[in-house]
Amino acid sequence: MWPVDRAAAVAQAVYTAFTIQAFIPFDPSTANDRVPFTDDVRTAVQVRSGDTSKTFHPIIDTGSCGFVVSAADLPGWNKTDASRHPSGWEFLSSSKILYSGHWIPRDLYFTNAGVEVHARIPVLAVETRTHCPNYNRTRDTSRCATPTDGSKTTVTNMPKGIRVLGVGFGREKDGQPQGTPDKNAFLNVRTIDRVNVKGNARFRNGYSITKDGITIGLTKANTVNMKFFKLSLRNKGSGPHDWAAIGCCMSVDGAACTRGTALVDTGVAQMYMTLPLGTKVHRKEPPVLNNGSVVDVTLGAPSKIVASEKFTVGDAAGIRNGVVPSSHATRLTLAAMHIQVIVLSGRSGSGKTTTGNEMAEQLRRRGLCHAHIDADNLDADNFDAVFPEESAADMLLANLRATWANYHHGRYR
Repeated sequence: MWPVDRAAAVAQAVYTAFTIQAFIPFDPSTANDRVPFTDDVRTAVQVRSGDTSKTFHPIIDTGSCGFVVSAADLPGWNKTDASRHPSGWEFLSSSKILYSGHWIPRDLYFTNAGVEVHARIPVLAVETRTHCPNYNRTRDTSRCATPTDGSKTTVTNMPKGIRVLGVGFGREKDGQPQGTPDKNAFLNVRTIDRVNVKGNARFRNGYSITKDGITIGLTKANTVNMKFFKLSLRNKGSGPHDWAAIGCCMSVDGAACTRGTALVDTGVAQMYMTLPLGTKVHRKEPPVLNNGSVVDVTLGAPSKIVASEKFTVGDAAGIRNGVVPSSHATRLTLAAMHIQVIVLSGRSGSGKTTTGNEMAEQLRRRGLCHAHIDADNLDADNFDAVFPEESAADMLLANLRATWANYHHGRYR
């Protein structure tokens, strides 16, 4: 491994040739101006179909992949045309909601940007919304099986008001097998300021997310303080842009660290974790960690940790002042299962308890600690997960430029 300064120099040399970028601000939010991500983050997206158009303000969700919109609201939608396109679905594991419809190509324009930013992707036009508590992610697809435990399903045909812009990665196994990179609008931008960027030698396909908005296109200037971590492909043969989730390791109250995967998710206000069978923690009913419990999370590989965080449940110091310190007022719902995924909330807010088959509650987080760089992978085709080298007093996702430099990103609550 090269020294940090050498690795940074290599990264900067690679990005020197790329100059095309565009900034897409989030919609104004007074709450998020004070402590970022207390509210959903949204931006204006104009959807065009022929001579018709409509502007939506979807949640920007790093935990799913795909633009999900009510068919009843989508311009140019009709049943006959929809039936000509591939059937589609997306299951939201934490809310047990199943969206079903068709993937219909549409042109998207991000109108908050100072220049025209145009993308074209298939949009999931939702024709049915189903609350499906017994959904089987390995068996069920666009239909909800009849529950066998007496629980009820609730079906809404042609629902209105659904707007989620999923820009995440590695979520195909979590009820989103169709959440592939071709559905990610930020990775399928066609023009910026009317300049064709597909295959353009001055454009590096990728994006970064900060507390203020999204930057499309990676350049020397906007990656200057980045740390890099090489992601694995989700599956061999699935394409060069289908990345797996970043690895992580977690422990509670000094227990042995247990490895899994992590998702930094702007789409939820909770933290979900799954603990190994037999893990002993201090808790009461509902199954959340008691105040004073200490949680440690690291991101990356055992030999290449790029970020770490340690916080104490119930410690709200600093929240009232809009500064999120190392410890956070946090409630964590527990489950005794083999660890599979840790979902780190990208938002802060008032505490609430969410029960489920994994683990939940409000997580207030700060910035990333200094990370190691895997400089051996710093070449033009291998810039993957990128993290900022910034103060550890900044909030994790508020200042996390979760950038995936070739094509990456996958879920919604």
